[in-house]
Amino acid sequence: MSPTAIQQPILILGAGISGLALAQGLLKSHIPFRIYERDTHFNLRAQGYRVRIVGPGIEALQSVLSPELFSRLEASCAINAHGGVGSGTKLDALSTEPIVGFFGKEGPPKLFNKGGPANGAMVKPQGSPEPLNADRMVLRSVLMRGLEEYVEFGKDFSAYDISPSGVTIHFRDGSEAQGALLVGADGASSKVRKQLVPQLRLVDTEGRFVYGKSTLTPELEDAFNKTCLTGMSIVQDRTANAPLTLLLEPVRFKDNAFRKDLPKDYVYWVLLARKGVKGLTDTQLLGRPNAESAELSKTLTAHWHPSFHALFNQQDTAQTSLLRIISAHPDIPVWHPSDRVTLVGDAAHVMSPTAGIGATTALRDAAELARVLRDEGVSRESVGLYEDFMRLNAKQAITGSALGGKHLFGMRPFEELSEVVV
Repeated sequence: MSPTAIQQPILILGAGISGLALAQGLLKSHIPFRIYERDTHFNLRAQGYRVRIVGPGIEALQSVLSPELFSRLEASCAINAHGGVGSGTKLDALSTEPIVGFFGKEGPPKLFNKGGPANGAMVKPQGSPEPLNADRMVLRSVLMRGLEEYVEFGKDFSAYDISPSGVTIHFRDGSEAQGALLVGADGASSKVRKQLVPQLRLVDTEGRFVYGKSTLTPELEDAFNKTCLTGMSIVQDRTANAPLTLLLEPVRFKDNAFRKDLPKDYVYWVLLARKGVKGLTDTQLLGRPNAESAELSKTLTAHWHPSFHALFNQQDTAQTSLLRIISAHPDIPVWHPSDRVTLVGDAAHVMSPTAGIGATTALRDAAELARVLRDEGVSRESVGLYEDFMRLNAKQAITGSALGGKHLFGMRPFEELSEVVV
């Protein structure tokens, strides 16, 4: 099938990173599309903080973006301090002494060398680009450029129907849309996935993460541990059965023509704990307002060395959140491909963020699907080709994220984890 045969639009459900990247690829290839987003406007919710994009993700962005838009993204990214998780210092939370052999006898897995997965398939080859450190909101804003007329906000998806002529999606407001292919880019709680692949189960990694952001003021730089202000550092408290780990990285933006559109410099940080930390139940932990999550971060680290306290005392409490970390299994189930519905990003393979390759994985999905639709058109065979790639891509990334979880918060093997409904 020729790409010119795609007369009906590709329907993209979700205006997150993978959905917008796919849309950019379709726009570049002159394939019709529409985007439907549940939020009522683009900046309705906080969209997280720093996103690391490594080699294959950068190549994916280059394939879907125009050269001008990719250059704008590069210029809008933070200054790169090189390396991935743990590229900065690794300190004991109580003594501030360096932790020797943090990754144990096996040494640092390849996953942590520029963000590639454990089997080396995505390890940064010589000569490939350095990682991009993007603020998530900035990344989404760049990806949205040129797509404004194709997006409808406030569209809460209900269900889809398939017919010989295409796919019809239904929204809770009673409206409908018809197209050639529905792409579920609607995140970890994907309604499209639940209808398409009800047998795809997610697990509770038992990770309970407090995400925070502290503006990088002179006062913070003066008070905070100086050795943690370069690269992505790890501070770990090993006094309990499972480690309590602080992962942090300064995000300093470039001084160029785009600086006025970017946030103030900040420290991105995550406090990684296991379920039941300090004897707190999920009822006590989850669903906390931002301010209460901020207070919890202070409580959990109150006994740490004083040089770490400034990070939590000077945090932007409106940006603090506590999340339960869920994951798909590395072996994504195989289903009969549909010529009318497929999935990208977290909708297909949500994972723990402990490898720092979730965004890269989602971008690879988007770029590959855009390529397949351009070169092969819409068919059961072309969607199957994409989904084969997606499963392999996901397996490598989820395996790597689980390895990172083992070191950072004591994540147990998948077979020991409980299923979770989202």
